[in-house]
Amino acid sequence: MAALNEVAKEFSDEIRDGIAWVIIWKTGRSWNGYAAWLDPDTETFEPDDLEKAHEVLEEDPNAVMLNGYYCGHFGEDMNALEIAAGIRWHYENGYNLLSDSTAIPDKPETEPAEPEETMELTLTIGPDQAKAIAQEVVKTLQPAIDYAAKKAREFIDWAVQAAGEFAKIAAESLSKFMDAMLYSVNTHPKWWHLYKHTKKYRVRKKYRKRLMRQLIESLRAAPDPLEVIT
Repeated sequence: MAALNEVAKEFSDEIRDGIAWVIIWKTGRSWNGYAAWLDPDTETFEPDDLEKAHEVLEEDPNAVMLNGYYCGHFGEDMNALEIAAGIRWHYENGYNLLSDSTAIPDKPETEPAEPEETMELTLTIGPDQAKAIAQEVVKTLQPAIDYAAKKAREFIDWAVQAAGEFAKIAAESLSKFMDAMLYSVNTHPKWWHLYKHTKKYRVRKKYRKRLMRQLIESLRAAPDPLEVIT
């Protein structure tokens, strides 16, 4: 069972920074937390975070969604105990309920699909006919199958020998190349800093996704995509 002070300590950096939104909920007497970074264009949850938010609401309809910049009873200089008190105040008073958050997008209305016209054709083949057809197919295709199998074995043998050396070099080169591309179009220095230097993996992952989306949008908007990365 997680105590509120432990949850507050774990997510104290996110609450102080005021960038992420921290979801707080209870299961029985246990407190739980989850940090989410909203889509900067729509200010809504990204798909993986949206799925988590729905799971939380199933466990606790009174869950709250907190941010140190937008929500009261928080401050940049607060310690974990003070942050825990702020969390408790919001939860017990029902402020900033997750269920009321605009970060959860409305479900689009869908019209029922019109039934498609279908035509059914039944072809009956007896056991003897099926066996004869199968034998002819195998007889016709066997040389091609044998040749393909031989070439596949040769390729696999070569690939196994080359993969060990090539994979390491390719992975390192690709990682450096992608980072260079992300950096070249970045207009948010704080995003790059959090991606490269923050301690928590989930934070680095979130900001890499944002940088990647920014790169894709820059490539789409550019008349010549090569100019974006050179």
